[in-house]
Amino acid sequence: DAFPMIELPFSATESALTQGWVIGLATWVQEDVPTISAALLAAGGGIHPATAFIACFLGIWLGDMALYLVARWLGRPLLATRIGRRLASAAAVGRSEAWFAERGLWLLVVSRLIPGTRLPTYLAAGFLRVSFLQFSVVTALTVAVWTTAIFAIAQIAAPLVEGWLTRQPATRWIIPLTVLPTVVVLRWAWKGGIGGWRLRWKRWQQWEFWPAWLFYLPVVARYIQLSIRHRGWTLPTAANPGMTTGGLVGESKFVTLLDLFRTSPEWTAEAWVLPERPVPERMAALRRLIALHSITHPYILKPDVGQRGVGVRLVRTQADADAYLSFTAECLVVQRYAPGPFEAGIFYYRIPGEDRGRIFAIRRR
Repeated sequence: DAFPMIELPFSATESALTQGWVIGLATWVQEDVPTISAALLAAGGGIHPATAFIACFLGIWLGDMALYLVARWLGRPLLATRIGRRLASAAAVGRSEAWFAERGLWLLVVSRLIPGTRLPTYLAAGFLRVSFLQFSVVTALTVAVWTTAIFAIAQIAAPLVEGWLTRQPATRWIIPLTVLPTVVVLRWAWKGGIGGWRLRWKRWQQWEFWPAWLFYLPVVARYIQLSIRHRGWTLPTAANPGMTTGGLVGESKFVTLLDLFRTSPEWTAEAWVLPERPVPERMAALRRLIALHSITHPYILKPDVGQRGVGVRLVRTQADADAYLSFTAECLVVQRYAPGPFEAGIFYYRIPGEDRGRIFAIRRR
């Protein structure tokens, strides 16, 4: 009785810290939804506004800094590996550093406003070793402005939402169920726009431009079915006997073109192989090929082993060729350009033992 009980607000403090940690960590997974949710909670009195704002700001900013530091510390060691040298040369990295040095500040500001651009921009900033001070200050300012804008909008919108819920209490559950889909749709619309939607729709109308995983799902299922039925996992490679593994994977484009040129030279664009060599040697070898065979611009450069048009380039100038050779070290095919005017894919098959095959589809490209 001589010492009266004093209740300290430990529980409230711990609760605020817990809320702040949850919000901050959630921004590392997805920034917009936790920030909007925290702003609405703060506006409705569910969390202290200062706790919500600081948690969002620190979570987003520290996440940006983590991306930068990971790319800065690990990017160059990865570039020194064999795979890294194939992806980018030292000269290409130097050009990118100079370009980023001129426009880096503007890129960092704009990427905060354009969904889908922050991750590659911040990783590039770390890899290209943009000034740490510049990156930290610019990202801190942009995060502060962005978070302040969201919280200000929430303060304006909260009374309107609260009034509507007072009149329609039965619809209270609709808000949390609609926040995430609404944000996702708005981000998608902002990122793609009408032109992006039209392009995506055209791609889905043409199966050859579908994602690789979706395109090959029925192929894999059919492969497994035939392998079990005929008791042999290599059975599907019996198709296209003139090609390595039946054209399933790893076949050389140059070998196939060479066979076609021997039998039907008038219908085959002439091609030559450019083997793996250091970049200066390959550039010199390409120039010798161009001079020896009178190859004129434009012409085609493409990987000898590849699929679905990956890496195929129409080279219009020598600068285009030099840039392409600096980007990749794999074996390439140099081929004369066939200008058209029309191109079609002809799908043909012949059952073993039959004298004549059949064309089952012709697709204009």
